[in-house]
Amino acid sequence: MEIQAQAASDNPGQPITINGQTYILDRELATTVLNRVCLALDSDGQKVVIKISTSPRGDPSNVESYRLSSLYPHVFRHARLPRMRYRDLRYVVVDYVQGSPLTDHIATITISQIHSLMSSLAPHVDTLRSHDMAHRDIKPPNVILEDSPSNLRPDTVRLIDYDLLVRVDDISRYSPRVYGTPFYIPPEYCSGNLHRNNDIYALGMVGFVLLPPSCSSSIYRNPKVISGSFPPYAIMGSKVNGRFFLPDAPKKLEESLVPQVIDCERRKLRALLNFLFSCVKDSPQDRPATLHEMRQMLDDTGNITEL
Repeated sequence: MEIQAQAASDNPGQPITINGQTYILDRELATTVLNRVCLALDSDGQKVVIKISTSPRGDPSNVESYRLSSLYPHVFRHARLPRMRYRDLRYVVVDYVQGSPLTDHIATITISQIHSLMSSLAPHVDTLRSHDMAHRDIKPPNVILEDSPSNLRPDTVRLIDYDLLVRVDDISRYSPRVYGTPFYIPPEYCSGNLHRNNDIYALGMVGFVLLPPSCSSSIYRNPKVISGSFPPYAIMGSKVNGRFFLPDAPKKLEESLVPQVIDCERRKLRALLNFLFSCVKDSPQDRPATLHEMRQMLDDTGNITEL
């Protein structure tokens, strides 16, 4: 299938033809080690995201990701992944998701909103897991809120950027290298072993990143964090001997770790921390195994399970 691409420059209004379809480039959104990411308009004026590979040859996992998006459209729909219009080893064209990235809300999101976010993201992550798929790059920039943080529901939270999506059983065949983002990569994957609970670890790390400084300094009793030398999330992952881990993380949730907040928030925070600590356990087999288990942990009306 021949592709013609007329010089995709940085100038707004530049046309680019991919697989016979012409798009008008609007602006560059980002440049990564793998792709140049651009916002564009299709022939009907609808916004799309075009990713142009910055490497001479695309990674073989691109083929697998495209194959999965074709075979499992119902999974993608329920996991709230944007529709893929076209993909080959050089280009990716997906629907543009309107909203704000989670990174825009890190400084202002409340405990109750983090709790709601975890409850909203859990079904999408579990949908991929139940089909033995791993997103491999769940992190705040790849979570889009289509509504305000005060109105979080599963249908207002979207996962984007599934360039690294792969079947867990196919990891050695399609992508033997370790991909992802430091802090969000689970220990077993740093050693080359991808488990179906890979994304559960990343989900827990997203929750830790969002915690306000008062919670972070209570959990991580590191003088540099408490004194403000690092942002609250800077020590969430430290690379030691080739693996990422949570330094000095308590083995169980204790009352002394829960700051004094209003009663309603306190119950949510206890449930939230219980959930997050379970998600980031070293052994993937010890992480929440089902959506029902995740929902039970996030239930702020009952008793909190000891970790």
